[in-house]
Amino acid sequence: MLELFKHIDIFNDKVFAVIGITLGDSIKYRALVLEKNKENLSIVKSFAVGDFDEIKKEIKTNVPIILNFSGKGIISKKTRANGNYIKEVLFNGNPDDFYIYTVFQNAHNFVSICRKEVIDEQIHKFEKTKYKTIDYSIGPYVACLGKSMFKEDVLRLDDGELIFANGNITDHVRRTKESLVVKYKVGNNNLDGNEIVLLSSLLNNLYPSDIIDYDNELLSANLNDQKLKKVFDYCSVGTLALFLLTLLGSYMLLGHYNEKYVEYEKGLYHFNDNYSQIKKMEEDLINKRFIVENSGVLNKNFISFYINEIASSVPEGILLGNLKVNPLLKKVKGSEPISIGTNIILIEGETNNSFYLNQWVKKLKTKPWTNKIEILNLNKVDRNADLFSLKINIK
Repeated sequence: MLELFKHIDIFNDKVFAVIGITLGDSIKYRALVLEKNKENLSIVKSFAVGDFDEIKKEIKTNVPIILNFSGKGIISKKTRANGNYIKEVLFNGNPDDFYIYTVFQNAHNFVSICRKEVIDEQIHKFEKTKYKTIDYSIGPYVACLGKSMFKEDVLRLDDGELIFANGNITDHVRRTKESLVVKYKVGNNNLDGNEIVLLSSLLNNLYPSDIIDYDNELLSANLNDQKLKKVFDYCSVGTLALFLLTLLGSYMLLGHYNEKYVEYEKGLYHFNDNYSQIKKMEEDLINKRFIVENSGVLNKNFISFYINEIASSVPEGILLGNLKVNPLLKKVKGSEPISIGTNIILIEGETNNSFYLNQWVKKLKTKPWTNKIEILNLNKVDRNADLFSLKINIK
């Protein structure tokens, strides 16, 4: 089944699940449970329930969970592709109070948001019952990753329709009245639109896409725990097997080692002599390395180091205007002491698309010397340019 998804592996687990949570006065759940057998991924079961206890009956707690949120409290909106598009969704709201899930498309951005306490409450509910939630998505727009699975240009969901053109989402039409469920052919399976959203959420976890932006660090601890658990299980078995093999090999090779003992004794003298020479060379190397390192030649904290790191990472679509490393915090007046913002880099420039700025910030965050990056300002100058300013805190 699902021949399109051969060779998928999720931490070597054979079974995993994606659960859609429809928020409202009464919460509804829709689950897609999948099993990996050798190189094939198959759907084990798909079910919808209104009681959380039913999920515990159907899905074991050792199965990794991915959540998708929809329904009451979720705001999904089509916005401009440039400028401060987040304000079009939040208006005067504080971005720190919301989880934001953005899908970048050619002409527009598609954004879904939800208050953090709502999502945190649901994640805590699963963790309280010993489930490991390794990833999440908000709203239906993640379905763009699964467009290649079906031929139709309209994906019908419970609350509306996603309109596609050339593989990209072009519009989101909402609907208040319920309509007939439409099934889409996916491999050897027939899935409805909501199940395709769930499957697409899994795809984004397996193959993270650059066109999707969200707080993927939220559940990184759970993901690491899941990996470590599998590593520990296999290492335990491997260690035991290695011990038994080593014990058997030692017994079989004992006679051979006795025969070689005399030969090794002869070589030991020459080895000790060579070893003492190597130790002297190592000490000499350590001393020379100490001189070089303390000379400052290799010191990454030179200003030129950060300038080179930043300048070499600037993508197309971004024009730098100003870059300051350890800037003055205020103008120097008379005999006042100079106040310098240590471990701070200020960057100003312009871009013709906020997508490029977003991707650049992501790239800078991967640098080992960055601690925190803030977008201080993002203002539109004209139809083709946005001015921005960044603040980078250096470790």
